Amino acid sequence: MFFYDIFSEQELAYISNDIESQLALDGWSNRAHAHEMHQQIVKNANFPYTQGDIYNKTITGYIKDLIRFKLGKIDPTIRNYHFDASYQIYNIGSCVFLHNDSMDLFNATFYFNKEWDVNSGGLYLYENGTEYKVFVPKYNSCAFINQNTLVRHLVTPITIKAPDRRITIHCKGMPIFKLKQ
Repeated sequence: MFFYDIFSEQELAYISNDIESQLALDGWSNRAHAHEMHQQIVKNANFPYTQGDIYNKTITGYIKDLIRFKLGKIDPTIRNYHFDASYQIYNIGSCVFLHNDSMDLFNATFYFNKEWDVNSGGLYLYENGTEYKVFVPKYNSCAFINQNTLVRHLVTPITIKAPDRRITIHCKGMPIFKLKQ
């Protein structure tokens, strides 16, 4: 379920550079504030952005191919699944409520903050039987769930103690439907 040291230092540098360059470009979305988001990023390049928002930008090309390769190492059964990958930027107050991703074949979240601790929030809470367990995001790690290990989970709110916005890559595998002929 949790994996560490996913990317090499060279791959991490490439991803980090891409994230930084993507922050200055259009194409970011937010369920609640899609129209205002790009203006906010351009206007305020420093943390925090708008409270409670999570911004997403689709990943394509080399980085998506690299993620596919890494996901195949984590779980070879998903190697050829169709999946979406996106950068996610979590701001103060942003969180994800309890859910189980039942519509997805798998979900993976890769973490890219070098410094993060419990006081920053953004903790990954998940059900384990009748108990809840917690995973504190660690640099270059991955939380992975497939339908065989489907569990309810959430992300706690990012706190004002966070040293920066929370940066992740989120992936979800989707079934491929064939059209009737």
